[in-house]
Amino acid sequence: MEKTKVMIVDDHEQMRTLLAEIVEQDDSLTVAATAADGAEAYRLICGMEPDVVLLDLIMPEMDGLTLLERLRADSGDRKCPKVIMISAVSEESMVREAFRLGVSYYMIKPFLPEVLLGRIKALMLPEEEKPGQSRKIFPCEDLRSPERREMETEIAQMLHRIGVPAHIRGYAYLKEAVAMVLEDVEILRSVTGKLYPALAEKFDTTGSRVERSIRHAIESAWDRGESDCKEELFGYTIHKAKGKPTNSEFIALIADKLKMDFGW
Repeated sequence: MEKTKVMIVDDHEQMRTLLAEIVEQDDSLTVAATAADGAEAYRLICGMEPDVVLLDLIMPEMDGLTLLERLRADSGDRKCPKVIMISAVSEESMVREAFRLGVSYYMIKPFLPEVLLGRIKALMLPEEEKPGQSRKIFPCEDLRSPERREMETEIAQMLHRIGVPAHIRGYAYLKEAVAMVLEDVEILRSVTGKLYPALAEKFDTTGSRVERSIRHAIESAWDRGESDCKEELFGYTIHKAKGKPTNSEFIALIADKLKMDFGW
């Protein structure tokens, strides 16, 4: 069986490497080529005709939207690849423009590897076998309110300052956990009984894996990030004498800080 050819277009070498590792996990997929900007990607797409392109939005030389416009304008008889746009930008106008230009899915960074693999494989299914869900809702989370998007942006910025790596699973779990606590602080009263199971259901995993991933994210962050930010959030007694905060302490303190700063 011929493998699905996937091209990766992103100006960050680390992200290209990460995406390539994810793609190569599946025996039915292969990385056909990688490109660091839209101009290079255009030349490769015309020559190689990949099946699927994983495309970043913001890049030098030629950004993702400009590349889509150019491909659409001069496609002719050439095979057009399916495109999944992967970006940290969730601006609604950008998302709508990407779909207008033919993007199949719009995924917000960070993302779970298994979700990306599922989207790639879904694109290659015959039309009658493709999932019935709206491509414009699930990938780009259009159902989120402006308040929820603002909240998630601030949480993401806080996690970045603390030093939580954005590409690991615990980052996504922490981001959602803090948002859930901001919306309902009572869920913290039962972390193992309510919070972890709720996260597990949302991300299609288990509560124990959620707990371990969050722990790993906290430990990964502890020698990274801004020391002043950690000092302000967790205090001397936690990160100097007591050690790293527990999962629930970490989530609660970030939620408290954001609540004080923004009144949520």
